[in-house]
Amino acid sequence: MTTYILEKDDRGFNEKKIIFIIFFLAVAIRFLYIYFLSGFNTLPGMDEVFYQRVAGNIVDGFGFVVKEGIPTTKKPPVYPYFMALVSVFFGKGNFLALRIVQILLGGISTVIIYFIAKKLANNKIALISSLLVSLDPFLIYISGWILAHIVIYLFISLAVFFCLKTIDEPSARNQILSGVFWGLVGLSLGYNSFLFYPYICVWGLIIFWPNPVRKPASFHPETLSLDKSNKSPGFSNGANRKNALKITTTVFLAMTLTISIWTIRNYIAYKKFIPIVTNSGYRFRGSNNPRAQGYWTPSSGSPRFYFANTARGWGDAPDWETWAGEADYLWLDLLFSEKKDYNDYEINLLNYKAGLNWIKENPIDWLKLLPKKFYH
Repeated sequence: MTTYILEKDDRGFNEKKIIFIIFFLAVAIRFLYIYFLSGFNTLPGMDEVFYQRVAGNIVDGFGFVVKEGIPTTKKPPVYPYFMALVSVFFGKGNFLALRIVQILLGGISTVIIYFIAKKLANNKIALISSLLVSLDPFLIYISGWILAHIVIYLFISLAVFFCLKTIDEPSARNQILSGVFWGLVGLSLGYNSFLFYPYICVWGLIIFWPNPVRKPASFHPETLSLDKSNKSPGFSNGANRKNALKITTTVFLAMTLTISIWTIRNYIAYKKFIPIVTNSGYRFRGSNNPRAQGYWTPSSGSPRFYFANTARGWGDAPDWETWAGEADYLWLDLLFSEKKDYNDYEINLLNYKAGLNWIKENPIDWLKLLPKKFYH
């Protein structure tokens, strides 16, 4: 017996047709937005220039570097490799193809949301949820940017889907896929991804840890319902603490092993333990400087992001000495300084040092910033 959160009557509900409509709607809206407002061949700026340059170097065989011989850990690896993959098929600097692929990924993510909502409720709730995602202004807006958000959203959707699938069918495959996709979220998002570790632990233990009030096999987490017949498709009879810990550990390890691939690469490049990225000091300095407003703020004038020669393709992006220009991009200024070839790890520490020095010299100003930081 299965009890749903809402009563469901799906008679006449053509799911395949509905899924196609959802996908088509999401893709069409994003296409029209970019075509009429954003532009398919708009030149990149800010972080996009960095992704563009690194992706070009990957395609040219130099690896994950900002320029030949200079590896970087400034940004997570997944999106530059995704850009490089697109460029292999459609050519470097093909922003039209890249944005079309991102539109399609946005449509796929919307379909995954449908299946997530269906597992949690029913087809009608799934339809409403997917329609809301299709029309979400931010997701439409970000589809036109050369940024990692679309890929991150896709991997988060897949990770949540397989977590729910693990509840229904706790096979090793589903557990491993859950962890792998969380790991890919980490390799797309950066240091913030470690916040998912507590989530995984809490999810696994709450869902699978035996509760004296109920039998583990009787509980339907996906429907928040109880089945006294004890014949649920969920966790098998005899579920115990050992199984709960085993499932949680499997997902945890799958995520860690996925991330560790990049951690090993970073150690080879820098001989330092760097899990994913080294841009936390950059953000710390941007939040603690004379111009700080409670969120990341450049410590000196706005850098120049757009250059005409970006139109020549990813391999011909603007030279970094010119692009860095401003002191707020300390990591780039130092990286290409003639005085010393600082690497990203050293620059990250220097950024922390600069932020801490400002706090020590301006403790009252720093205290005034705290309410703004909490607000933002």
